[in-house]
Amino acid sequence: MGNNQFSGRIPTSIGQCKRLFSLDLRMNRLRGTIPKEIFQLSYLTSLYLAGNSLHGSLPPEVGTMTQLETLDSSSNNLVGPIPVSLENLHYLQKLNLSFNHLEGEVESLSAGDTATLAVKVPDLQQSKASKSFSAECEALKNVRHQNLVKVITSCSSLDYNGEEFKALVVQFIIAIDVAYAVEYLHHYCHPPIAHCDLKPANVLLDENMTAHVVDFGLARFLSQSTSEKQSSTLGLKGSIGYIAPEYGFGSKASTEGDVYSFGILVLEMFTGKRPTDEMFKEGLSLRKFVSGMDENEVVKMGGDRRLIEDYGYSTQSSNSDDHSSGFGSNTHWMRKAEECMADVIRVGLSCTADQPKERWNIREALSKLQAINHSMLPF
Repeated sequence: MGNNQFSGRIPTSIGQCKRLFSLDLRMNRLRGTIPKEIFQLSYLTSLYLAGNSLHGSLPPEVGTMTQLETLDSSSNNLVGPIPVSLENLHYLQKLNLSFNHLEGEVESLSAGDTATLAVKVPDLQQSKASKSFSAECEALKNVRHQNLVKVITSCSSLDYNGEEFKALVVQFIIAIDVAYAVEYLHHYCHPPIAHCDLKPANVLLDENMTAHVVDFGLARFLSQSTSEKQSSTLGLKGSIGYIAPEYGFGSKASTEGDVYSFGILVLEMFTGKRPTDEMFKEGLSLRKFVSGMDENEVVKMGGDRRLIEDYGYSTQSSNSDDHSSGFGSNTHWMRKAEECMADVIRVGLSCTADQPKERWNIREALSKLQAINHSMLPF
């Protein structure tokens, strides 16, 4: 019954179709609220309500449809919170709640053993939130890469379980995963895409500790022609602390701007200092702070020392039966680890040069990080 001209309300008598497996009412002119009787159809595996004028809330009874695999109620006028009961839909594989007025926290939904879904809910009360949301969908809908989040609804991502890990090597791997994602956007997408908001909050980890770059609300398509206007919906090109300095003078979005943000992200990961810390004021920035320090001082900073010692201890534990000597005796490991840390800091500094043309491109940064990570493997 989808893609017709049906109008009026969805009849409550629909609840009598007890053996119904699929209900497709999308792209009609239906109005009113979603009748709760629909959610009594316990055999239903797919429910399509998109593209109508339905209003009211998405009833919590939706969580009782335990066989549901597909739910699409996008492009209506639904309001209110996203039901927590959606967590009960263990077979759910496709979910689309976009282009409504729903609100609430992002809920992670386990879809059987094969997928993890999330719903991004933009605050439509904020200026230009709708345009930012549309830009994100447009940027992501045709992009496929293992380190870029895949669009399933309006935006989706993977959950982070917070498991313990060998911190030092995982830090390298996370940085490499992000670099892979940015390289794909800059060098394999046509036209190239500038993410414009790289920061730790936009890097999510899945259950395998693989990093995925998310949130394309500020993304731009970069035109190869100077006569062609660059895709842009918002004036802001990033988050405070991670924005390339040239953006403050009105420069257009660029791959160099992304590289700068990536460099700040790397420096933050390996120094434990956020670019927005209170210590960075009166002209002092994270980059200036790090570049003004001796390499030995940088790698001995509190956050980094913890990373080196944590991984050094676990490495010795796995490679030696003698634990009595402790980490301090392994001077070779300590020296090698500190050399690698210094190399990573240099990558961050090379990506954050004040002048865009002086920065490494993302491929150079990725290549160097791969080499550093490889040098750590024997240890």
